[in-house]
Amino acid sequence: MKPDISEFSYGYAVTHELASKYKLISAPEFPTLYKEGKKGGGYDVKLPFKLFPLFLQFKLSDCLEKTSAKEHRPRHFEVPYFRMHLRPLKHSLQHNLLLELEASGSMVYYIAPAFYKTEEFNHFYLKNSILSNSVLISPHKIGALPDDDDHYVVFKAGAKKGYFCSDNPQEISLYSIDDALGPIKDEFKNTNRMKSAENFFRELSEKMVSVIEQVELKQKKLSNEEAGIDIAGLRALIDQKEPEEACAYISRTIFNSELVIIGR
Repeated sequence: MKPDISEFSYGYAVTHELASKYKLISAPEFPTLYKEGKKGGGYDVKLPFKLFPLFLQFKLSDCLEKTSAKEHRPRHFEVPYFRMHLRPLKHSLQHNLLLELEASGSMVYYIAPAFYKTEEFNHFYLKNSILSNSVLISPHKIGALPDDDDHYVVFKAGAKKGYFCSDNPQEISLYSIDDALGPIKDEFKNTNRMKSAENFFRELSEKMVSVIEQVELKQKKLSNEEAGIDIAGLRALIDQKEPEEACAYISRTIFNSELVIIGR
């Protein structure tokens, strides 16, 4: 069964719950916070000093309910289960970009719902339980896509393991939002760095462009073709826009991800 909800609606619900439960700052709020803070003499007073970026790629899930479903195996992977599709490399470099971004030390996850019906979505939204009924998947756990064909991850609601489905399905770990944010708590305790928010956003935007350049270079070596991303335009954006606005723009338009900032 195809999902009854839209990716936009799901992304909104995830971001709203993250902001309310974990006091996180999402990309759309960065420019507003900057302008408000500037009135008081600088937006560092509005944002925490210890900041950590979290990149989320919103996905929707198909629900497989018939025993004729491809991955159905009695006593192994029974229906119903969910299937989250990845963008094929022939259409997008998204997975490669997310892989490289995660390899650079950033927290990067696909996030997908373990539900697909509108009534379920409304119920979980009202109960503030969208996140507890979603799974997070590390691009690194999936690894490099083997070819340009369609690939996907299958999982069951509440499971800690799923399968990346290619020629030979491989078991992968699934995470909750608490699993993903857990290591950050230790970072807050251990780190002594005190960096201004402006420097934080500027360095993050430079890091994202560097990741894009690396993926472009690898793509050129593989196919002798440029990936078609306007690197010079992105660098001009960093120079001309406020750093937090540049970060939000690059995250959304190139990585197709929601950038959420975790701050103490």
